[in-house]
Amino acid sequence: MAGVIAVAATPKGIVYEGAFGKANVATGTPMTLDTVFWLLSMTKAFTATACMQLIEQGRLHLDDDAAKYLPELAAPQVLDGVAEDGTPRLRPARRAIKVRHLLTHTSGYTYSIWSEALTRYEKVTGMPDIATCKNAAFAAPLEFEPGERWEYGISIDWVGKLVEAVSDQSLEIYFRENIFAPLGMKDSGFLIGAGQKRRVATFHNRRADGGLEPAPFEMPQRPEFFMGGGGAFSTPRDYMAFLQALLNGGALHGVRILRQETVAMMMQNQIGELNVQQMRSAQPSYSRSFDQFPEQPHKWGLSFDINTQPGPNGRSAGSIAWAGLLNCYFWLDPVKHITGALFTQVLPFFDEQIVALYGEFERGLYRGLDLACRPVRAVVRDANKGEEWAARGCEVVLAGLEDAAALTAAFTGAEGVFILPPSEFDPEPGYPEARKVIDAIVEALKAALPDRVLCLSTIGADAAQDNLLSQRTMLEEALSALPLPVTFLRPGWFLENAMWDVASARDTGVLSSFLMPADKPFAMVATSDVGRIAADLIQEHWTGRRVVELEGPRRVSPNDLAIAFTKALGRPVRVETVPRDTWEGLFLSQGMKNPGPRMRMLDGFNEGWIDFANQGASAVKGRIGPEEIIATLCST
Repeated sequence: MAGVIAVAATPKGIVYEGAFGKANVATGTPMTLDTVFWLLSMTKAFTATACMQLIEQGRLHLDDDAAKYLPELAAPQVLDGVAEDGTPRLRPARRAIKVRHLLTHTSGYTYSIWSEALTRYEKVTGMPDIATCKNAAFAAPLEFEPGERWEYGISIDWVGKLVEAVSDQSLEIYFRENIFAPLGMKDSGFLIGAGQKRRVATFHNRRADGGLEPAPFEMPQRPEFFMGGGGAFSTPRDYMAFLQALLNGGALHGVRILRQETVAMMMQNQIGELNVQQMRSAQPSYSRSFDQFPEQPHKWGLSFDINTQPGPNGRSAGSIAWAGLLNCYFWLDPVKHITGALFTQVLPFFDEQIVALYGEFERGLYRGLDLACRPVRAVVRDANKGEEWAARGCEVVLAGLEDAAALTAAFTGAEGVFILPPSEFDPEPGYPEARKVIDAIVEALKAALPDRVLCLSTIGADAAQDNLLSQRTMLEEALSALPLPVTFLRPGWFLENAMWDVASARDTGVLSSFLMPADKPFAMVATSDVGRIAADLIQEHWTGRRVVELEGPRRVSPNDLAIAFTKALGRPVRVETVPRDTWEGLFLSQGMKNPGPRMRMLDGFNEGWIDFANQGASAVKGRIGPEEIIATLCST
């Protein structure tokens, strides 16, 4: 995908913010937390909130006939098949449409995207789609009697009309005065300003080959009506402020937009014995068929999908959620007190890659929160380095990595131990330094017997030829003999190694590379991806020995690094490979005493005998590429 933003919060505030990739691939503009997104159906939560505010004020009621406020709903027609000549056959509805029906998608109104019948009706009659923001779209018939079943549709657009009728304000003004301004949501609305347009994330269509094709997209800016079901824009920071208010029972930073009991009612089942059904696509270019919880019954509140059983990725039973057509998603867990949202701009809806990432984000968030609630003991060699861990609430223990007794005391009572061994870049022949550390770690683990061990190893730990990474080979061999579940996390070449190239790239426009040839792609990974995957792995349960290989979203060549430097520095940067016959003299001049292992490691990468199995086909893929890392390195 081109870019994505994920945000999460608890009642204490924001707990995660991540922006990845590009908002505009053509210009190279990165995703930021102030990037503007078209929300589409995530607008509905605003409209439902506005309606509930009016209900709190006694200006309308859930069980009122909607026609009391909108006379055009006094005589709804139900689509009752097609005549022999192909024209639609309509009949009067037998029941009145209530406000409750509109808020719960039980009114009988549908969307053509998920309705073959309404798609045909639009083609035969020429009725515009609701997304055109033309009032003629409200001529759509019902597909079933009000209250008969649940089916997603234009009901909330009618609620938007209702809010305007009761408040005597446009939705643009009402939302601004009663939701956006009170919550500090300065980048949300229907009518987008010039500055906000410059921050809009590029919209993409997913091609059949899996690639993305950029295309223009903007909701109508001279609409005949403000589309309460899908016309608003916002930013991740703004939308999270709104979700935080709901998570906090209707208030944020001392400002209340809804009563606590109102928010609770919005999150409760409002459709009785009816169930939310799969939305079967009638227009695959816009949406795949969609069901958030295909293996369980789920309900609908006042504008939210409600899972009645624990979700597969961590959310509690009774959580609420919904999404926007351009693959934006959110959920709110009132039991575990967490809310999260993910933002992209891609069609068709329910994109497999994005849904998988959404699930991964949710799982990682709950695991992180679970880990945050567990005691963590940080074992450090330097008391000064322990201060940062102590500030994060960790118990800090001082222990040298060659001190088996101190390590035993540190490991004792631990559920899991993460081994992050030091790197020795200029080892003595035979690696005596590494052997001392390995012996102490093994002795300590044998004595402490934690439930599981995660060891940060490296790509090339399985190489047969002796090289600098053989220190990790030795460590893996020793830990594999323990009677404990052990996982070896083998990451690729760290992208952050490019920090040593920043000065040269900035000052001379040259990136001197020991990896060659310059166009050969290598397995590289960002350290933040390593930390994220390690945090997940240490919480898992397994038996025996396992290996997890990890590289970035794509392989990276030295030329790719130069391109990233060019973009980050705003000047041309080219690769110059360092001739092999100069390495030994160069390393010795830099103070190394035994450069042979380092040289053989570089040979291994260049000759291909240091690599993942099947060139990384089965390796776990990280999220972060060289552009983000090098941009950060160049800005510090």
